[in-house]
Amino acid sequence: MFPEEGNNADICHIEALSPGGPRYNPDSSDEERNAFPNLMLLCKTHHGIIDQVDTAGQPYYNTHQLKQMKQARRDWFEASRATLFSIKTPSLLSKIVHSLSSLQAEPKPANVSHPFKIDAKIDFNALSSRHYGIIHKYSVYYHSVECLYNELEPAQKASLLEAINDIYLSCQRPSISSDDLWDNVESKLIEKLNNESKHEYSEPLEWCVNIIMVDAFMRCKILEEPKV
Repeated sequence: MFPEEGNNADICHIEALSPGGPRYNPDSSDEERNAFPNLMLLCKTHHGIIDQVDTAGQPYYNTHQLKQMKQARRDWFEASRATLFSIKTPSLLSKIVHSLSSLQAEPKPANVSHPFKIDAKIDFNALSSRHYGIIHKYSVYYHSVECLYNELEPAQKASLLEAINDIYLSCQRPSISSDDLWDNVESKLIEKLNNESKHEYSEPLEWCVNIIMVDAFMRCKILEEPKV
């Protein structure tokens, strides 16, 4: 299923809005303090962490460090967006989605999933840091994949997702680790695409298959949903 809906981020001031706050700059105006260059998005946990102070009453993170962190994140996002929206990649991802839509899924009872947090599912399945990184790296493409899925007929979309689930179920073995299971599903998907597709792929498939895999993970077609 899908991660819990809602906004889990805080808009944080790099230099505090009020006197006495972390990194407060008396030389700035209220307008400057509330302007974009002085704001950054953080989860609630890290919002608290950046405002913690040492024994001398000084924040652990100074203004320069936080602005560097913000810029690094923006640079990463722009690089990721440029990669996704380059000339070749959307075409390749679209080809893969349409190829997978032709896979036949085994009929099975409808599965009712519940909202969950991505990290909770990662922890529940005891995935390693390698897959933790893959999931967080490619989860940002969820809406791009959804747009491609919406180009399909509803039955094709449903069949595609169930076919991925079938591959996952076929790879399950007693005592297999979640990491090995993930890798086996990925290998099977790549094998099927290479064997059954009418397209000739001029680029490596791993990048786009990882996007599809992470999307399937978020839709609970791969690995187990955390217990409620």
